[in-house]
Amino acid sequence: MARNIGPTVDILMKRVRQAGAVSISPDFATQVLTIFQRIVNISLRRVFASETLTTKKEKLVYSITSDLTSAVIITSIRDSNDSDRALLYCPSIKDFSAYESNWFRNITGTRFEAWAQIGQDFFIIYPAKAANSTVDVVSVKATAIYADYTAYYGTALELPDEDVDIALRFAEQFLLLRRRDYASMEKEINELTKLMQAKDYVRKS
Repeated sequence: MARNIGPTVDILMKRVRQAGAVSISPDFATQVLTIFQRIVNISLRRVFASETLTTKKEKLVYSITSDLTSAVIITSIRDSNDSDRALLYCPSIKDFSAYESNWFRNITGTRFEAWAQIGQDFFIIYPAKAANSTVDVVSVKATAIYADYTAYYGTALELPDEDVDIALRFAEQFLLLRRRDYASMEKEINELTKLMQAKDYVRKS
């Protein structure tokens, strides 16, 4: 059963509560927790999104933030008009030269062949078709970030239960650092390391 935001935020606030310390608002704690949920998901690649992208005629380069709804890292692209055929992944734009040296001029193709993500912001679908078309894009999801404790109290966190504790621990570290509670941070860092080793997120040494 998925863990909800509200009860998890309650745990977070109890962990960082200290007599005489400046209180942390539930809304801020909610925002911090959901930010770290996104960071953990990007690192561990647990939650994915799938969406259909309408490609434009003669267009090679697309924006991840503008053309996709909730993508961070693209993992696959399939041509939905060609038996859901998977396009070849190219690790860099140099790989497109295997198709042709002037690949960037090929904007009148009839069949998508390959794709590449460029940095964090853009991706290329090669070649560009001479007419509008569609592809199905699967990506590591940019999980939602919330800043309203009451409104999202009963909303389920998107990470699997086994990974929520990692996001919770990182959020705790951030709030302790913000309060400059270095003594507590040292203890919690050890606990976080043990937790990550137990779940094989990091190598034991």
